[in-house]
Amino acid sequence: MDTRKQKEEQRVYTPPKITTYTDKEILEALGPAQAMASGACGKSTKGC
Repeated sequence: MDTRKQKEEQRVYTPPKITTYTDKEILEALGPAQAMASGACGKSTKGC
């Protein structure tokens, strides 16, 4: 392959899009059941 063909075949790098969310947006997206799915119930430090 000559260098012209190699340059034409190379794809342009597109950096990833970074999206940030507030705590409220995350809770709204997951819902209350998913927000507490880690096992913690909030009543003690040892879980439920």
